[in-house]
Amino acid sequence: MTVSTSLSDVGTRLLKRMVNALGSRNVDLYFESARLEQREGRLCLLVPNRFNKEWIEKRFADRLRAAARAELGESVEMDILVEPILNPQAPPMPARPTPRTDTPKSRRLRYALDDFVVGQSNRLAYGCALELMEPDGRPMTPLVIHGGCGLGKTHLLQGICGRFASHRPGARWRYLTAEQFTNQFIHAVRHHRLPAFRLHMRELDLLVIDDMQFFSGKTGTQTELQHTIDTLAQRGGRLLVAGDGHPRMLDRMSEALVSRLLSGMIAPIEPPDEPMLRQLIEALARRRELKLRDTVTRCLAEQFGGSIRELEGILTRLKAMVLLDDSPTAPGQPIGHALLDRVMDCSAAGVATRPVRFDQIMRIVCGELGVQREQVLSRSKQRQVVLARSLVIHLARQMIGLSFPELSRQIGRDSHSTVITADQRVRRQAREQHPVRLLPDLTTTTMDRLVERLRAEVARSAQQAA
Repeated sequence: MTVSTSLSDVGTRLLKRMVNALGSRNVDLYFESARLEQREGRLCLLVPNRFNKEWIEKRFADRLRAAARAELGESVEMDILVEPILNPQAPPMPARPTPRTDTPKSRRLRYALDDFVVGQSNRLAYGCALELMEPDGRPMTPLVIHGGCGLGKTHLLQGICGRFASHRPGARWRYLTAEQFTNQFIHAVRHHRLPAFRLHMRELDLLVIDDMQFFSGKTGTQTELQHTIDTLAQRGGRLLVAGDGHPRMLDRMSEALVSRLLSGMIAPIEPPDEPMLRQLIEALARRRELKLRDTVTRCLAEQFGGSIRELEGILTRLKAMVLLDDSPTAPGQPIGHALLDRVMDCSAAGVATRPVRFDQIMRIVCGELGVQREQVLSRSKQRQVVLARSLVIHLARQMIGLSFPELSRQIGRDSHSTVITADQRVRRQAREQHPVRLLPDLTTTTMDRLVERLRAEVARSAQQAA
């Protein structure tokens, strides 16, 4: 992202707020070509095309405007505008470094293979993935990597793509999420461009698809992928796929597609053991230019061993505190427990200082609103049930960092449009201090107060369970 000279200081601070609000991955992926300007007293986020504008408005507009108001005051207005020709000479805003590779396409990858921490839990998957890069070898393809959320599957996939581009600069490759593959397939069908889509996908030397669980129930896309796998195999192309579970364990996947995936190599990634977890924490800290004391590394491994995303969140907040010159740690010295305790001492704000589980959120919300877990997971449209369901989704999104597809699976929905709508509704009503009437005593509160009360209760529950 770039920023006009007059907004350079404000833009730097606003970027920090954006990273905290949206996540560094989203900022890297969706705001790389954006530009901040001030026009006639209004803050303008300029994007290169209509697609970027619609995507950002749909997914991030509320959080962007909240970050802008927090930095510049409640009266600030932010517009998202299309600017086809963006000034390439504008000074860049601080951003996370992009892994260096040899092609423009690979420079868009967030992760590099050199940063991937290899241990007993992922050694098989790592070794098999390396085999895909050998031009003269006979790797087992398709290669399917599966494991829980936050265990490094995306890092490994993108790292392989970057290394493949480096070692074989003339080769054709593509990294896509399953959602992107599906959307491009649907677009090709609707606009009568299916032959071009097939030619592009099936002529690749390496096709890498992440989050394969997204294909669940999408019959047409599964058939298309099945034929793509067949054609790649005939041509000698290679396929690398990753997902949250073994192909046989994924819901509503066609037998034909599962059979194709099982014809290659299946490699699991397991949760890291303690030595590897410490290595991983140190690597994540180095990536943020942080140095941790050994006791801090051990403390983080003990308290957040089951949640890599939670670890990343803590380290991101540590980095933010250091950047904001609000740190008790002397410059150049390793971070000790004084700063760690300050970052983790967020109970008053309703943020758990221990990992939060989805079941904890479900139990507390159901108890507060007087509904049953089975009702929340049902298709009931009863007002109190819909409210409970929306609050569970919103709190899980905020306190655990679950993605919308992950949330959809947790509440038993086929499409994640429902959970997106629920999360946006709670955000809007909290911002507007929308009145909420609670059963059974019909007491009235506001959405923002209800959310904060539930957050604090979940945080206390997490503390007591730790």
